[in-house]
Amino acid sequence: MLESVRSFLSGKTLFILVTLLAIPFVFFGSTSFGTVFTSYGTVNGETVTQTDINLASSNVTQRYQAIFGEDFSIETIGEEQFSESLRQEIINQKILLSAAKASDLRVGEKQAKKEIIKIENFQSDGTFDEALFQSVIRANGFTPDDYINLVQQTISMDFLIQGIANITSASESDITSFITAFEKTRDLEFVSIDFNEIAQSIEVSDDEVQEFYNSNPLLFLDEERRTLQYLILSSDVYADNIQVDEALIQTAYDEYLAEQESNLQRRASHIMLDVANYPSKEEAINKISEIKSKLDSGSLTFVDAVAEFSEDDATVASGGDLGFSAGFAFPEEFESALKGMSLNATSNLIDLEDTLHILKLTELIEPEIKSFAESAKELRAEFIASEATAKLQDAVSAYEERILSGESFASIFAEENFLSLNNLSAQEVAQATSASLASEVFSQSNAIDTVSFIEGDEEVIFFTILNIVEPQLLTFEAAKSSAKDELMKSKAQIVIAATNAEIQENGIDSSLEEFQTFKAVSRYSSLLPREVTNALFQTNLLELTKVELANSDVYWFKGTNETLPSDEVINEKKESYQLIVNQIQQQRFNVYLDSLLRDDLSVNLKNL
Repeated sequence: MLESVRSFLSGKTLFILVTLLAIPFVFFGSTSFGTVFTSYGTVNGETVTQTDINLASSNVTQRYQAIFGEDFSIETIGEEQFSESLRQEIINQKILLSAAKASDLRVGEKQAKKEIIKIENFQSDGTFDEALFQSVIRANGFTPDDYINLVQQTISMDFLIQGIANITSASESDITSFITAFEKTRDLEFVSIDFNEIAQSIEVSDDEVQEFYNSNPLLFLDEERRTLQYLILSSDVYADNIQVDEALIQTAYDEYLAEQESNLQRRASHIMLDVANYPSKEEAINKISEIKSKLDSGSLTFVDAVAEFSEDDATVASGGDLGFSAGFAFPEEFESALKGMSLNATSNLIDLEDTLHILKLTELIEPEIKSFAESAKELRAEFIASEATAKLQDAVSAYEERILSGESFASIFAEENFLSLNNLSAQEVAQATSASLASEVFSQSNAIDTVSFIEGDEEVIFFTILNIVEPQLLTFEAAKSSAKDELMKSKAQIVIAATNAEIQENGIDSSLEEFQTFKAVSRYSSLLPREVTNALFQTNLLELTKVELANSDVYWFKGTNETLPSDEVINEKKESYQLIVNQIQQQRFNVYLDSLLRDDLSVNLKNL
């Protein structure tokens, strides 16, 4: 059931839900750590915690992994897009939570515990294992109370979603009504008027065509034509003679190495003493200094020191593990210390005012670094392209100055191999050059001998219009064929208008030459144009209706009888129609729900 609900709520806003059974899997491998360093604000009055950030980050990451693969990282889409996805994820979760609370869907601690003991990840040999439960949740930065509270919230949101699903699930009568509406058939009587057939049947004399030509000159104008000169300057032209200083390549490579350094992932563990647990800060410093001395002498391992001395309950079970950072996840004091440490080394005392720490660098994940030889070719090509573009821009600037000074196109580009196009229409210019040049040339109403240019990413087109030939009236001989066609169409419209008036007054019957009858026409019939079948089922029986098609054909019809599907057909179709009906109702309700939940939405997020 929940799977269909999640599918329903996968639209514009409600696209990720923290569902009960997903929680342990979200936590595994998370990079959360017990000490909370930042405040994240509120959504609809609900406080956003570090737990919310970790869950949302995991959900967003999993969604992007489904799109980009397991190798997805924030760099794939950029920090700005990832942060926005994270922000929307948090808002969506908190909207559901606040809506559940407003609906008084509160869940007791006892019920939450009943659900927790069912989760396989907390079971050993099919039985709930308290030690395993404690280990898993503490390794992921939670106390038992924190986790139970989270499950309570999740179940309350689940109740809300199930309630929504129940509301939107189609009833038996809904499905029956839908099948009845879409599977019924109608008999009809109709007259079809074929515009082209009527037009082709009309006889016209040369004198009539001549008179029509004389009376409608605007129908027989030739296309406007223009003569122009143009020159295309490409950055490729300037790339041939560019030499790259090897020192620049080396500098760029050094910058690349520095950039890769920022992509280095460091994993750390810590020993923490809470100053509040000691008579004075000095005693706390003495205590942690003593621990540091034992670590340095080798008389105490880091893991044992965490187990014996660390006062961060959330990380003791995991050996003090804080997870990974690329240089911004930990407090600044941690990041500075880790950058100067070698693998498996321990830091000096780190003082965060209220807490004291010793760090150990436990793992390094280094990005794959390209060799200088591998990078040099790419860097050289980038420098050449950049320099060529710069040279092109310099040339354009120089030419622009000459244009502004009033020089002619021929004078400015005398030493260039510019091209000419003589007396061409817009379509012909587009075919000979490009649509962008044709559009620009023909958008200038009266710019003869003016030099203009169009800038692209890697090229610039300069042009000037030398002559404009306004649309000319075609000679009768040149226009005779099209004039005849237009006259025949004009007369066909008069014939059809008269026929329409007659049918409007007298209706349709078998005396009309075009009269036809069809039996048992369905909504999806291919016997008639879709516009006609749509109108057939939207009008009342025996109601005379006219439908005019885009090609000027006309249909006059009336439904004469309606046949509803039998019980046997309805039962046969129920399964295939149920999904369609559910989707339609869910889509409608999704719009309503989205509006309802976001009404008076209050978002005060920060530090994301």
